[in-house]
Amino acid sequence: MDTTFPYDRYVTGRNFIGRRKDVMALEARVLGGESVAVYGEPRTGKMSLIQQMLMHAMTKEKHLVVADVDLLRERTGRGVLKTFVSAVLKSCASSPAEYPALVEEYLGGTHFCFDRDRFDDYGEMVCFRGTLADSDIDAAFSLPSKLASGLGKRLVVLVRQFQAVLDCEESFRLLSSMEQYVQQRDGVVSYIFTGSRLNGMREIFCIKRWFWRSVELIPLSPVDTADIVEYVRKEFQFRGKVIQPEFIELAVSALRGNMWYISHLFSIIDGVARGYVGKDAVPEGIDILLSIHGGRFYSQICSLTDFQLSLLRAVIDGETQLSSSRVVGLYSLNSAANVKRLKDALIKKEILWFDDEDVPHIQDPLFEYWLRKVYFER
Repeated sequence: MDTTFPYDRYVTGRNFIGRRKDVMALEARVLGGESVAVYGEPRTGKMSLIQQMLMHAMTKEKHLVVADVDLLRERTGRGVLKTFVSAVLKSCASSPAEYPALVEEYLGGTHFCFDRDRFDDYGEMVCFRGTLADSDIDAAFSLPSKLASGLGKRLVVLVRQFQAVLDCEESFRLLSSMEQYVQQRDGVVSYIFTGSRLNGMREIFCIKRWFWRSVELIPLSPVDTADIVEYVRKEFQFRGKVIQPEFIELAVSALRGNMWYISHLFSIIDGVARGYVGKDAVPEGIDILLSIHGGRFYSQICSLTDFQLSLLRAVIDGETQLSSSRVVGLYSLNSAANVKRLKDALIKKEILWFDDEDVPHIQDPLFEYWLRKVYFER
């Protein structure tokens, strides 16, 4: 269904605003045979950026194919490898009739196999039988280059929810092997890594420095406020409605430029507004947003200890030196050592992230707004 201010899917074309330089930079690297990691806070447009770039890149590179590897449901090494291998093989096959021959040709002698019954009953392209061996891992991660070279393809391997590898018992073995093949830069395969857990992605690429010097890190640029204002104004104008720029700027500020929440907000406002959009539309729309997401936020709060809530309150109050004696005493945080434990817990829960200067940031802008206005009543 075509909707104004879409927020239920990735956006491309006229609904993709700003970040033109990000698109160009990402396209240049991928078409140049390099690998990248696109990271940022959840719901900030990572996949929209990637899809916009791929849509444009495929008009330039005729033999470009994309293997879409989604690790959302995977928690084991076997699961990761099956999903990876299946996506790569499917991207280069012209029909399912080719699956058995491809598996035999490129994965013969491993524990991967094609099972006709499993495919007919469950749609599983690849099965795995036996104990996971290092040779199986190497066979899986060497597959993109062998397949692309053998079939004359230019392959982009898009790995979504890549941080799920950290949840696997075999994470070190998986990352070690994958790093080896990504570093080869053979000119026929490029990788795009992305994921919705910012701290998980930072642990892989920034803290433990896997893929160091072989994967370019591309953080999302903020969408310019002027671009958002013009986009929203034109969409309302197209529907015969008028909204003042300052009302749009108010929403951008409150939601920290997060286009997912902004699109959801103005979709709500568009549904109730008639003609002129008044000054109360944005605050009332945000209240509706809070009523939609409030249950999720309350569940997050219920999972936190009193100490963790106190640390969040300090962040809301603008404190940055969380381990200082003043902050520890003011917010009853017990000790600097306890603050370290609290920070680690909130990082693991993907509520906070800390930049290179150790300044804390709340990942979700609407959650921050809810904490400030509703929970802590600031």
